[in-house]
Amino acid sequence: MAAVLSSILLLVGCGKSSTASQTSDAIDTTPVTLVYATNLGLTQDDFQKQIADPVHAKFPYITMQYIARDNGNDLKNLVANGTNIDIYSYPYDRFPAYIQDLGLQFDHSQVIKKFHFDINTLSPIAMQVLNNVSDGKGIYGLPIQLGAGVLYYNKDVFDKFGVAYPKDGMTWDQVISLARQMTRTVEGVQYRGLNSFYSILIRENQLSLPAVAQNADQADIMNDNWKLLYSTLQSIYSIPGNARTPGKDTTSEVQIFWKSKTVAMDAMNFGQEPAFGDFTNWDMVSLPTFPQKPGIGMQSSPTIYSVLSSSQHKDQAFQVLAYLASDEHQKWIAEQGGIPASVNPAVIKAFGANRPDLKGKNVGAVFFDKAAPPPARRDPTLMHDSQQTMQIAINHLNDVIVDQKDINTALSSASDEINKTLATMKQSQ
Repeated sequence: MAAVLSSILLLVGCGKSSTASQTSDAIDTTPVTLVYATNLGLTQDDFQKQIADPVHAKFPYITMQYIARDNGNDLKNLVANGTNIDIYSYPYDRFPAYIQDLGLQFDHSQVIKKFHFDINTLSPIAMQVLNNVSDGKGIYGLPIQLGAGVLYYNKDVFDKFGVAYPKDGMTWDQVISLARQMTRTVEGVQYRGLNSFYSILIRENQLSLPAVAQNADQADIMNDNWKLLYSTLQSIYSIPGNARTPGKDTTSEVQIFWKSKTVAMDAMNFGQEPAFGDFTNWDMVSLPTFPQKPGIGMQSSPTIYSVLSSSQHKDQAFQVLAYLASDEHQKWIAEQGGIPASVNPAVIKAFGANRPDLKGKNVGAVFFDKAAPPPARRDPTLMHDSQQTMQIAINHLNDVIVDQKDINTALSSASDEINKTLATMKQSQ
């Protein structure tokens, strides 16, 4: 890595360079230790490789200390115990409950200006997501990595049945029709045409549907768009022979794809391949789309890194964020198979370069469609925990898929439960 960045912070994006002119006096290079915590699972070894070592190589005066997520180490308990956290990373929808409710939000606008960081080098949709969940009152972090949906498929099953592989750009109707063709019993073995990680397909849905109304404290789930989303996912599991596994744990349902190897296709979020083990004869295409939203994939579900208000070293902490968001590090993320937040084509082109299990795979499927925009931002005075209300929508879809509950009844029940939850939240404020 380059030597100490004492006078220039160089960030490259979209084919343009953004240079920050700072005098050597403007950047404090006194040795400092920054405390990093996360809502995400990350081993100490991964922390060293992904964050601590490259940051220290770039900024020798910065040492990163990691507090791993485990029992008693969630952000609320850390704050209660008097631990000062400098940087925290989390899924975007945890901002209200994990940052805002604890009063730890810090507007990065001034340090962004100070270090001349160009936010236009980052995904505009991801920045819009961050703007939405933070009430649009400031810039409370930077997106470092994104999510995307894909359709994995098992080549062995397609070859066994002599059926052509799926292609990029298919619609849900086309894929479900293909799933019917692939669902059959052969030599006493039940093959399933398609399963899905439908909890993520609801949470990051392609139709940009919220569970709560934009300008009112009430559910917004009793409409034709939610019915379309429910009915599309239900139709996967109503194929004779393609009913989902027993129980309502969507994790076990989706893992069958690589564990049993009797499922032809699996619609889910990209990033599951490390769990595939010795299963190698798979590939992927773009997530099926709705005709009403052509070319629109799953929402980007960005991972946000924030400097917290508790930090005593906000300038140095932001230098870390700016480096992690720079094209230099974003390219490294892409090479490891992470979906970068950078919009620089050269960064995206590097995707999967250092991942042997992605060699020869259709990695372009990850970027084939545009990410769905987030739902419209709620009135700041009505912000609630979208994670909790969206989970209610997922739970009631489970009733449809597993218990064959009528869709209209399920949506009505979900609406009632969301309204009760909102009322309880309001009372507790």
